[in-house]
Amino acid sequence: MVWPVPPIGDVTATFLLPGELSLIAPGRHGVAIVVTPAGLVQIAGRSREHVIRLAAEFFATVALDRLPFAVAAVIGDRTRPTERDVYQLAVVAGHTIVARCAMDPAIIAPRSLTVGGGR
Repeated sequence: MVWPVPPIGDVTATFLLPGELSLIAPGRHGVAIVVTPAGLVQIAGRSREHVIRLAAEFFATVALDRLPFAVAAVIGDRTRPTERDVYQLAVVAGHTIVARCAMDPAIIAPRSLTVGGGR
């Protein structure tokens, strides 16, 4: 399977499709939106507001008749590659609700797993 070329823009948003949308076809969905075979969505635009609007239009098309869900989108500016923000995109009946997350993205791994309360 061939992975599509990511869109190019000043600002990009990246998120994984939720299980509710797992049957969305990989490939280009318009000029600025690409879905990979693994369900990773990449959106490119002129500004954060622009990529959020493009995400909302995408969800209005593909999630109109789906149960509510939320995704965490990482949005970054090409001119500041080390700075990224995380936004929660909640979708209800094809309408998108956007909230900027207060916590910086991080991978948190437990030191050890416990079974039965002991280490």
